[in-house]
Amino acid sequence: MTAIDPITLEIIFNALRSVTDETYAALMKSAYSTNIKERHDHSTAVMDPNGRLGALNQQVHFPSILRR
Repeated sequence: MTAIDPITLEIIFNALRSVTDETYAALMKSAYSTNIKERHDHSTAVMDPNGRLGALNQQVHFPSILRR
């Protein structure tokens, strides 16, 4: 496996983080739930097919997103 240089890795991570931020905003705009719209009690994440975390926008929900 070829190593990724730090600059490319940072660019990829920031792109994934941007996806989570955009989906977070889209979910807030389209939600009917008070928990999501007013309390902001939700998170979004990008994961691979095996369930490994790529990026997460709300760190407080980290334990509930991981697969057990």
